[in-house]
Amino acid sequence: MTSPSPTGLSVPRSRNTRVVLVLAGLGVLCAVGFVAMRNGGLRTKLAECSSHTGIGVRVYYDGFVSKGDVVFDLREIEGSSIRRIDPVHLLLQFGQMLDKQATRRLILAHDGRKLMYLRSSDLKKLTNEYTHGNPVWSFNHLPERLKTMTGSNAYSTWEGGWLGVMKNQSEDLNKFISDWTGY
Repeated sequence: MTSPSPTGLSVPRSRNTRVVLVLAGLGVLCAVGFVAMRNGGLRTKLAECSSHTGIGVRVYYDGFVSKGDVVFDLREIEGSSIRRIDPVHLLLQFGQMLDKQATRRLILAHDGRKLMYLRSSDLKKLTNEYTHGNPVWSFNHLPERLKTMTGSNAYSTWEGGWLGVMKNQSEDLNKFISDWTGY
């Protein structure tokens, strides 16, 4: 068997070259299979969330070996029946299912672009309150616990009278939803 060379002449392809190409192809297939199996548990957890319908999300471990960072990558919102708050419901439902001991951060992304993250300790507090207590508290305190990818606070922490704090938290929640979802 021959293949064209850069000069345009036919050069015989050695048996070793074919073996290397076959092995490289098998390596790629094995890597893809490993990643698919590795992230399968996360996809199963996402499918078990009641808010999953109509919201396209990819979930996967960030990095090839470590399971410390989980990416929650919002891809699309289908249909006009989805409310602005529904992706946040899904985020907190999915976060409740994660192993908080093994998960270091839950990274929020949109269309493959990592935007911000929640530390495991903050995720635990938010998801416990969402599931067993007061979901509105979780919504209002989510933005102040978010970090930019560089580690700084993504939104402000508010103090003062409860009415002013609640107003500012609601505004931050709406800004976060717009920043994350694009609408």
